[in-house]
Amino acid sequence: MFTLYKSLKFNLFVKSAFKVILNEPLLNPLTKEIFIVNNKETEQWIKIFIAKKYKVCTNIKFFKLKHFILNILKQNTPKLYSKSEFSKYSIMWKIINIPDIQHLLTKIVSKNNTYSTLFKIASSISNLFQLYLKYRPDYIKKWEQKSNIPKTRLKQKWQQIIWMRIIKYTKDANKPILHFSNLLYDSIKKMQRNNFINTKLPVRIFIFNITPITPQYAIFLKSISKYCSVHFFYATASYNDKQMFSTSFIKFKQTQEISNNQLLSLLHSKNKNIIYHEIENFQKNTKFQSYWITYEYEQMLFLSLIKDKTINLNFKIKQNSLLQYLQNKILNLHSIQKKNNEQENNKILILKTDKSLSIHSCHTLIREIEVLHNNLLNILNDNNDILFQDVLVISKNLDTYIPYINQIFNSASSKNFIPFSINYKNIKNIEFYKTILELIDLPNIELNINKITNLLNIPTLLKKVQINEQEIPILLQIINQTEIQWENDNILSNDWLSNDITKCWEHGLQRIFLGQIINNIDYKFWENIVPYNEFSTLYYNIFNKLISLISLLNKWKKILSKPKFLSHWDITFKKLLNDFFTDHEQKQPEAKLIIKKWTEIIHSGMQEKYTKKISITLLKNELCNSVSYISQSNYLFSGKITFCNNFTLTNIPFKIIYLIGLNDNISSNTHESFDIYNLLKLHPRAYDPCDEINHKNLLLKTLLSAKKFFYISHQIVSNNYKKLNNIPIAIDKIIKYITQYFYIKNKNKDNFNDNLKDIKSHIYHNYTFYAHEKRNFLEKLNYPNFNTTIWKMATLINNSHKEFIKKLPSIKNQTINYNTLILFWKNPIQTFFHVRLNIQLNTTKNKHMHQNKHFINKLDQYKMNKTLLKFFLYKQNTNQLFQYYKNIGIIPNNNIGNIIWEYTKKLITPLYDQIMKIKKILNNSKFCINVKNKCMLHGQLKNINSSGGLLRWKATKLSFQDIISCWLEHLLYCSLYKKHNSILIGTNHQIITFYKLENKTAKYYLKKYISGYFDGMEQPILLTKSGINWINAIYDKKNNKFYTNTNKNLNAYKIFLNTWNGNNWITGEKDDPYIQKMIVYLTKKNIQKIYKTTKKWLTPILKNISYSKYH
Repeated sequence: MFTLYKSLKFNLFVKSAFKVILNEPLLNPLTKEIFIVNNKETEQWIKIFIAKKYKVCTNIKFFKLKHFILNILKQNTPKLYSKSEFSKYSIMWKIINIPDIQHLLTKIVSKNNTYSTLFKIASSISNLFQLYLKYRPDYIKKWEQKSNIPKTRLKQKWQQIIWMRIIKYTKDANKPILHFSNLLYDSIKKMQRNNFINTKLPVRIFIFNITPITPQYAIFLKSISKYCSVHFFYATASYNDKQMFSTSFIKFKQTQEISNNQLLSLLHSKNKNIIYHEIENFQKNTKFQSYWITYEYEQMLFLSLIKDKTINLNFKIKQNSLLQYLQNKILNLHSIQKKNNEQENNKILILKTDKSLSIHSCHTLIREIEVLHNNLLNILNDNNDILFQDVLVISKNLDTYIPYINQIFNSASSKNFIPFSINYKNIKNIEFYKTILELIDLPNIELNINKITNLLNIPTLLKKVQINEQEIPILLQIINQTEIQWENDNILSNDWLSNDITKCWEHGLQRIFLGQIINNIDYKFWENIVPYNEFSTLYYNIFNKLISLISLLNKWKKILSKPKFLSHWDITFKKLLNDFFTDHEQKQPEAKLIIKKWTEIIHSGMQEKYTKKISITLLKNELCNSVSYISQSNYLFSGKITFCNNFTLTNIPFKIIYLIGLNDNISSNTHESFDIYNLLKLHPRAYDPCDEINHKNLLLKTLLSAKKFFYISHQIVSNNYKKLNNIPIAIDKIIKYITQYFYIKNKNKDNFNDNLKDIKSHIYHNYTFYAHEKRNFLEKLNYPNFNTTIWKMATLINNSHKEFIKKLPSIKNQTINYNTLILFWKNPIQTFFHVRLNIQLNTTKNKHMHQNKHFINKLDQYKMNKTLLKFFLYKQNTNQLFQYYKNIGIIPNNNIGNIIWEYTKKLITPLYDQIMKIKKILNNSKFCINVKNKCMLHGQLKNINSSGGLLRWKATKLSFQDIISCWLEHLLYCSLYKKHNSILIGTNHQIITFYKLENKTAKYYLKKYISGYFDGMEQPILLTKSGINWINAIYDKKNNKFYTNTNKNLNAYKIFLNTWNGNNWITGEKDDPYIQKMIVYLTKKNIQKIYKTTKKWLTPILKNISYSKYH
């Protein structure tokens, strides 16, 4: 007998199952009961529920439906192989192995006939055939009977040809045509003829909410119900047939006995039959339910046709809150065929203190998790009967939230700490998986500095050669300083640009070994090798570990580079695992899953007798496509709140259910590249898989499963964080449905729009972009913030009129080193963070010192310019310097290196000539003066030209930092000595003259910049590159005044924005982490402030300098 149980409460299902078990005990008490479930999470919950309810949980065997059916089929099919001939990988290898199919695919699907492309196509076609075997077995049957599928386009018919080639190939190999679709069909036929072997069937089976269930599976269960009792528990939001189905459909069920063939014909028929008419009527006559439960309705239609008996497990929900009232309304199908006036008259008042259902709108993912954490603390503090394990948090895409969950929940104080568990792991984020991919991919990578840096982040590789985390920065420093870039000399053999070996590992090792004997002094070298002797014994031992790692990687790179037979890859992979992983690591669940998938791919090909050699890259790509995530059901219900990916725990009751990330893209957006050939899309049917419709149904069931609280949060996707986007459709539907049946204010009860505003203001909450924004503290919030740091900030605000931002205490006058003053004015904002706040922000973005094989980076170029100029000034041999730079690897050891050196000499020679023209005798002078209120300024002025004034030069283009540095030194010079011009010289024929100043004027300006230093250490001075470029564009250097022309002002504004935003080649100033702390969003007010600050501090400089060119 097939008994259908309908309810929404999962605990009622388990109680009903045990009622049957206790009232009808099996003859053999050792026989195990069969429970069929969807996933491990449901199995874990059932075990815990039974153990709590009945004190013991034993003698139960859990199955997934497909595995259970397959076990039964094996008992009735002696020829059924343990490894299916029509599994995904078996079909894939068959397609690859049959020459006719390869030729056909090249013609029809892809003109690109590379082997890797054919491999991808074979994998995609195999996925399609798996879908057909499950959802379109009639198509497979027609193909095998050489019949055509009606209304199939010509471009889809090649699939039939490929399938028939696979069938012929299997027959030729003397293997039975026993795919799952045929086995199901034949078994159902046997049961109709009573030829089915039922001796090994269980006495009864309990099936718990298997959704979605295909019609073929359902018919099979109906067929075996002749031999054993089938108890099917189906969780549904609406279990009353009279409310769900039309009168004509109920009459049809009662008057006709439908056979299995008739059931299938009803489903497969393209004509409008009773099932399709019923679905259309449901969608027409419902509003709220048709959006949410169309998929469930289709399932219920079919189950109602095959069941022998229906048991409705009724229950009552206490109506004490908005959530509970809403659940009752939905369960009673109040939106079906109800009149508007009846709805309005029955509206229920929502109390202002009711927080049982709420929706939270956030701007970022991390803000969502902050709000989640605060809301949970708020509920848990107010409800002592709710434990951590009573809380379920669901996300459709938990991967994106996991870093923020760990950050927010783990950083909470001990008082506000919430223990949590995540029942999901993305395999692609598992260290074992990432390491395996890196190792398998060795043939396709060059072990250059960038790759070595990445590999040093993999714990497994470090553990293999005993490198600890503290040694990694040392290794990176060694690699950079020794100029090592590439793995070996062989990679240069095909490089027509160079024959440079100075940046290869072998040359780097020679430098290091030579450095243990010879010191590197005065740019000397031995046999074209520059010794690197900055190693201590400790550093040398650490570097030896890196050499061991690289040797091991090179060994496996050679092994994996050559194509091999599948049997050889099977052995090689095992050796690879043993070489890098311990037995314990290989036995972890994630590792076992990956190894199992790899073995399945390889052994399927061996079973199909694939005899060609194959590259490991193709196998790696298939492995990447075959693994997704692993469930961690052992961590469920362990006294912690549970984070669940997708709706795997739907219908399991929790006191609090919180959905995060409920945006419009709730359904999966991943599309197979072969969707255009998918016959399920071309000829859709009821009961076909549809993520979007199914997820809507699961969302509704989740709402109905919450006992006390149901919260939703979603992310606002907008460039302007102050501008709210439209509410997601699913949330909008819930709010409008609530508006139909509930009200806040009696005066707005009958006006839908006014009532909608009231409902929104009560259950829909918008949050600020940042947790620390003023509004979070100046307004009375329904959901307070429990973050201890934020609360410390909140204690600063006793009254709303007080300032939120507090000034730092003033710096007392003190002795200042002149270099400190210059350092500050070179970058006032950064110096404020470094010196005043002691905060160092990371300004590097994955930069590596040596990324190009043939060209020199800016830092090395500047060092070389500076050293060459020094050689010129001291009349030293520049040829020796050139050879040194070639041997050390900074200059390529080829024609390009010669070009770079000639360019450098051409750049520096005019600078040297100009210095020699101006330079006389250069003197240094120490000073210590009182400049402001007992503030002593001390230091040393260098390079005072005997002819008067300061002489400064820079072996690169002059920047703002060079100009302001020289300006401050010039002010000091004019304050202490006679009036003379000072000169600053740069490359590209740049020369800047600082006009001589009166002693009083120089002191006035100097005091002004010293005062600015003290002010800037209390409140940052917004002196930015954008402002500097703006003032250079707006200032008329010839007439020493600012342009008033509108076009000039507009052009200067464009230059400001270009510097701020940057482009594809130059990073914008807005990306500077220090400036981001000061200016989150660039507003007109901020721009004007930058303008004003720039004018204040740069106008004196612009008025007292002149630009010229030297020859």
